[in-house]
Amino acid sequence: MLYALKQQEAFDAYSSELIAVSELAARLHEPDTGWKVIQRARSFKEARPDADISQFHIHRLSWIHLQDSGHPHRALIEAERTIEIGDRDGQWDQGLQRVVAVENLARLYSHEEIGRHEDAKRLLTEQLKKTPERHETYMVLGLVEWREQDWNSALKHMNRARELAPNRLDYLFLESVLLSEEGELDRAEKGYLEVLNANSNF
Repeated sequence: MLYALKQQEAFDAYSSELIAVSELAARLHEPDTGWKVIQRARSFKEARPDADISQFHIHRLSWIHLQDSGHPHRALIEAERTIEIGDRDGQWDQGLQRVVAVENLARLYSHEEIGRHEDAKRLLTEQLKKTPERHETYMVLGLVEWREQDWNSALKHMNRARELAPNRLDYLFLESVLLSEEGELDRAEKGYLEVLNANSNF
């Protein structure tokens, strides 16, 4: 399809199809295919600046494919560019939420090969000032602090995530693990049992 569209010089359709194929590869967790396609899109955009391919999508999809293929440092470069261009060009909407990108960038900052935990916490703390009721942000902040072995802070933020989303069994499980790390074994056991009673296959 891509070859045929290019040969026919159907460049608008070709541009759209490049992004669509790369998006599909991201959803199917096929980073090698996705990376090749989005690099083709990048080269096409460089050769034809008027092509209907945004730099935002090039960087966003490059970020996804690099992260999924285990290249955190290169993914970080693309992630920071994605948010920078998204802010500059007003690319965010309900389908591409900036807050989700911020949470994913924070996860990347706290990756064991990168270890920029302070940057991750700063980013998440700033986000919580804008969306103080978002449980996912508290959960990610708790995970970042967990990686630092700051059990007390991690537990505090995981508790808040649980308060905001009491039906999330994964939060209850994570909270129970943190309670174990804090030596609160009775409370941890109670949490584990609650998870298993709600879903024995968890």
